[in-house]
Amino acid sequence: MPEIQPNHYGTGNGESSYRRLALLEYGYKCQKCGYEANKAAIEVHHKDHNRENNTIENLEVLCANCHAIHHNTRA
Repeated sequence: MPEIQPNHYGTGNGESSYRRLALLEYGYKCQKCGYEANKAAIEVHHKDHNRENNTIENLEVLCANCHAIHHNTRA
């Protein structure tokens, strides 16, 4: 069966280390709009768009909506 998730998401057995790090630091709350009603809608964004750069300074917790808006509106 082919993998559905990108490799940077990890194995699917729990959360990836960068995601876990960001959520421990910032919590399950969107840093843009404050959304926190549904943990499943919370994502972790790489600010510099480099998925290899998993420093806490490069990670941002966003709701799925803010994350999609960011990626669909950037130049």
